[in-house]
Amino acid sequence: MNNKKPASTTKKRRYLDEQIFESWSRTFQYSVRGRHKWTIDDFTRRATSTEVGDSITSPIFAVEVKENNEILVLNFQLEVFPNGEEGEDNSDYVAVFLTSKRQAELDVKYDFSVLKSDGTFFGRIGNTVKRFSPEQSSWGYGKAFPKAKLFEKQNEMIPNGNLTIVCNLEVFYGNHHISGKRGRPDFFIPETQSLVSNFTKIFDGSDELPYSDVVLVCDGKSFKCHKFVLSTRSEVFAAMFSQPMKESTDSVVKVEDADPVSLENFIRFIYTDSVDSIANFEEASAVLPLADKYNVQKLKTSCEKIICDCMDLNNVLQALYVGHLHNASHLRSFALDYVTHNMQKLIDTPQWNEVMHQYPGMLTEILKKTSAAIEEAPTFSTQISI
Repeated sequence: MNNKKPASTTKKRRYLDEQIFESWSRTFQYSVRGRHKWTIDDFTRRATSTEVGDSITSPIFAVEVKENNEILVLNFQLEVFPNGEEGEDNSDYVAVFLTSKRQAELDVKYDFSVLKSDGTFFGRIGNTVKRFSPEQSSWGYGKAFPKAKLFEKQNEMIPNGNLTIVCNLEVFYGNHHISGKRGRPDFFIPETQSLVSNFTKIFDGSDELPYSDVVLVCDGKSFKCHKFVLSTRSEVFAAMFSQPMKESTDSVVKVEDADPVSLENFIRFIYTDSVDSIANFEEASAVLPLADKYNVQKLKTSCEKIICDCMDLNNVLQALYVGHLHNASHLRSFALDYVTHNMQKLIDTPQWNEVMHQYPGMLTEILKKTSAAIEEAPTFSTQISI
């Protein structure tokens, strides 16, 4: 009787009995994102009076990265050529460049855009990764923004003659390694929608949210909502629905100090945790009072940021009033500083007299801020010998 096993079975068992030393490793880079907004005053005049090849440089700005438990400051600077680079046929374009001040190689992903008067962006260009080094420390675009487009809609692109350029950066730094001694399985986790994305889909897909149990009414328009969601996001709503109040028993909340669009933006944030629907100064100024009234701090702070990003000489007094009325400390501080440094330009405007007459308390704040700035300013003495 032949007891010899088939060769294929023997080979298979020998393979299974082998001891295989497995290891794995991975190399990755940390990255940090930054943004710099640079406003060039009187750009309209500069564009008509400067020569091809003349440039304007921004103050140096920093992006901080954490490496080996230490904070490393990376300095950058923007440079603009209002009439193009010298030696290039780019005089019909505004050229923009980003310069790294670091004396070492650095990989940076960047883009440029123009901030419009309504808070949106025009002409985003870039979104590419370049290696900055001592030999090549500056990268950018000789044909970044067509001058014809900028001046065709000057009130929108260059409000009050001022051009604002926004630079987004993502800095990649430091190679880091991880490793192990056993096989590292690759897990496939199916993509599923998050709770926020589900709420967003429901909110955008229907005029009426399903299973709603409360209605918010504003200027004749009704918004069906859920007490649970409103109470979770706002302690004011939580208190309202937990007490035997009219709103709790009737399940109707009248919102009389807002407009329907602002209330809809407010409710959208409650459900989606997003401010994408709030795009400009006016919308943020209208939603902030609702965020303050119902104590939704994240929305309030987000509105403060949008207002500050869109602030200019035409709306700074309104911004100061909104910050003053709703105790928005970040907005009020930023607007006060803006007013203090532009007092001469603002004091002759009709808005100044109107606002100061209606809200004299704001004038007191401005005077205190101005007085403090004068006291902090350095004093100089001059001696004359005869």
